[in-house]
Parts: sequence; C-alpha cells; structure tokens
Amino acid sequence: MKNILLIFVVLLGYTSVYGQAPEQMSYQAILRDAADALIVSQGIGMQVSVLQGSSSGTAVYVETHSGTTNANGLVSLEIGGGTPTTGTFSGIDWSSGGPYFLKTETDPTASGGTSYTITGTTELLSVPFALHAKTSSEKELPSGGTEGQILTINASGNPEWKTILKVGQAHPTLGGIIFHLDASGEHGLLAAAVDQSSGAPWGCSGTNIQSITERHLSKASFGGVDGAGNPISQCTEVGSANALCTALGTEWYLPSLGELNLMYRTIGPGAPAPTNTGGFAAVWYWSSTEDDDSFAWEQSFNGGDQDDSLKGSTKYVRAVRAF
Repeated sequence: MKNILLIFVVLLGYTSVYGQAPEQMSYQAILRDAADALIVSQGIGMQVSVLQGSSSGTAVYVETHSGTTNANGLVSLEIGGGTPTTGTFSGIDWSSGGPYFLKTETDPTASGGTSYTITGTTELLSVPFALHAKTSSEKELPSGGTEGQILTINASGNPEWKTILKVGQAHPTLGGIIFHLDASGEHGLLAAAVDQSSGAPWGCSGTNIQSITERHLSKASFGGVDGAGNPISQCTEVGSANALCTALGTEWYLPSLGELNLMYRTIGPGAPAPTNTGGFAAVWYWSSTEDDDSFAWEQSFNGGDQDDSLKGSTKYVRAVRAF
C-alpha cells in the first residue's frame, strides 16, 4: 500500500447560500507518494473530523468524502458538504469550548476508500466570523476594513479585521512572494522577490555538511528544519549559495529540494495560470539538499527536472524564509 506525504493544506475560504451564514469551508491538499511523486488523476477517500479542546480531543463533527486528484496532485473539497457520520457542521458551537482542530485521514487508493494511510491534524487558529456569530452573544463590530480583509474572531473572542494572504502575492509587511500557507492562512513560506545570484557555487566541495539522515530529511524539509524541529545543516562558506541567502538576514536560507519544487509548482513556470509569478529564469537552481561530499541537488525551472551536480559548478540562487 502506498504511503503518501501531505505537502500542504490550505483553508481557502467560506461559502454561503442566499446570504445566510457560511456552512462550508474550502479545503485543498497536494498528495505525494513515498517516492515524492505526485498522486495524479487518482480517486481518493477522505475522512474529516473537527476536534474540540486539543489535537486528540472529542470529535464534534465527522464527515467522509470521495474525490479525485487533478493533474497536479491537488484534491479539493468543501468541509461541511460531505457525508456526515458524527454530528452536524451547522451544530458546532464555535463560540465556546475551543480551541478547535481539523483532522484529515486519506485513502489514496480508491474513490470513497476507507483504508486511511495518512493522518494530519491542524489547529484552526481563526474561526470565521459568520460561523462564530451564529452562536456568540452580540458584539460591537470594529470599524474599518479594506479590500482583501476578512472579519475574524481573535483569541480573546472579539471580532477584528485580518488581511487575507494568498499564494503568489507579496507579503504585506515582510516582502517576498508567498509560495506556501499553512492551515491557519497566517503562516507559511516566502521566496525572495529576485534571484540572489545567476551563477554561484553550492560551496563546501569535498566536505560532508549533512549527515546521511539529514540528506534524506532535507529533501522534504520546510522552514529550514527537519520533522523534529532540528535545523538542517547548511554550507556557510563565503560566496556559497547559502551564504548569499543568509546575507539577506538570518531568517533567510537556501531552500531544500522539496521547497524548491514547491516554488516551481506554485509561483514558478510549473504553476497553473498565472504562471511564474516569482519571475524565475528557465535555468537550474541550487537546493540546500546535499548528495555527498562533492555533489548537491538542483532543480530545473525549465521543465521541473531534479538532478545532482558538482558543488563547484555555478547555478542560480533564490532565498526563502518562514513566517
């Protein structure tokens, strides 16, 4: 049976009918198998649970879905629009008993299947205002609000305006281009707005920078750390690709092979329209993922191929950071 990797989850918005309070939340995920290959045009089954209190708390609502991934491995569904097995989505009291968590379980082998081989749980950090308002006492609404903002309930239970962040747009305060958002819609990954070099070596030739375990983990690492939160070792040699990235600030770094591939597919030439919002050249870019003491991994932004190359060879460089 395939093991699959959930690359990202995004709560895109909330839908309503005839002006009533929203009763559904849009959800998207990109699915990959254990070899990091996209699971494309494949029927899948998914179970979605809303947990109350903690990531292992009581399921106040559970529903199942049948879906099909598209040519990019993307599956889309509406939470609240599936087949309920526990509770009702409209019956969730968002105003009390929080925090709430979203748990997803996926069967990548068949449409509507229930042999779930991946489980992910994410805290819902911002409850949509219209859902909260159905079960909360009346509160004075804040003034203001501009295009691109939504009205949400903060941790204190009060309504406030928040800017909607989207993949492909410039971050309003940090600069850079957003190429990944987590389930909260408030945190993710940024790519620098321009290349840091059109011809820099990876550096540290003849030296093993990463352990064998790190090399494996760094292919799919995000935010510069492995799954346990430990920093992935990077080359700090003067003039190296990573050194050019950290020159922007300590929070910037050379992207892993997984992050580089995600940039290619979300804001690069491999993205659906509008394509290449990141302004990448159709060339090879260095990743931070080491192959051995003499080679490191790179990705082509002219087709999406991945390969290893001598550390002393020169490639384009684009820095990333978490936010």
